[in-house]
Amino acid sequence: MISITIFSNLDFELNTFFSVPHFCLEVLKEALNRYKNPEIINSDQGSQFTSSQFTNIITGRNIKISMDSKGRALDNIAIERFFRTLKYENIYITEYRDV
Repeated sequence: MISITIFSNLDFELNTFFSVPHFCLEVLKEALNRYKNPEIINSDQGSQFTSSQFTNIITGRNIKISMDSKGRALDNIAIERFFRTLKYENIYITEYRDV
């Protein structure tokens, strides 16, 4: 599963002004610079993945784009479950002093 591979192998910075589109672009750029280009990148249809900035990076490297159909949350159930568990078993119940 590529998303788990990216998150576990890349260094990323979390700050209080977290911007999802910016974060996705930075993760994409770092992954493409660090690893061999994949044949295809699959995502959902979130605005961070359909933006021209995001898609231009992918198509500029001759990588095919695949997007899940609307309402297909079960297509990526493993990663969705991971983040749900992380939130409910750690983030929501832990009082962090800083980010």
